[in-house]
Amino acid sequence: MDKIILSKCMNELATGKVPAKAPSSFKISSGIPRNPQFLWFRRQWTKNYVPVQKTISTLWLDGDFLSVFAMMEDSDVFSHARGRNDQTWQKGDVMEFFFQPEGRRNYYEVHVAPNLATLELSIPDAKKLVGEKYDFKSLFFKSGMKCETGRFKSKGKAGWWGLMKIPVEKIGLRIKSGRLGRFAVCRYNYNRNGGIILQESASAPFPKFRFHDPDNWHELRAK
Repeated sequence: MDKIILSKCMNELATGKVPAKAPSSFKISSGIPRNPQFLWFRRQWTKNYVPVQKTISTLWLDGDFLSVFAMMEDSDVFSHARGRNDQTWQKGDVMEFFFQPEGRRNYYEVHVAPNLATLELSIPDAKKLVGEKYDFKSLFFKSGMKCETGRFKSKGKAGWWGLMKIPVEKIGLRIKSGRLGRFAVCRYNYNRNGGIILQESASAPFPKFRFHDPDNWHELRAK
């Protein structure tokens, strides 16, 4: 993981200055950004509440890979998920990325947990998924992504970070000018103190707690 990005993300997270609104679009750069655009997580569906344990995320293109990074405050980092395609969101902390290519109905969902357990799904239609029209295992696909995770403790903040490097061709991301698609970065944050307590949050302004909602994801644009 690039130390400059880690340092810039740590400095940004330490400010705690969350914008009033989530941006509707994100302009992605080629190569590791020296002045990254940050996405702060919130819970728009509960009066735009910002969790005490905050999260920021950013994205960039690295050759034929899309890099998705998130730094997450967390006082109890854990996951009981194992290997590939476990039900990560039910078994502990997890970082999630959703992407829908421009002009397409289908979309992709990939997860990484702190212990590098992963989930990779190719989903034909969000409405049918919400309506439970698909068998879970039928959605599995091989994204070819490479993941890294780590812990941090600095500037009064502590938690974990995740990095996904996803081959652009595997998720239908065509590198061109203008609009590239829609996306969101989300997390499930579990805490075992006093029993299992869960708090979800996301980079995108979801009016309801439903991450499978491409209409409310950010627009991804090329610089």
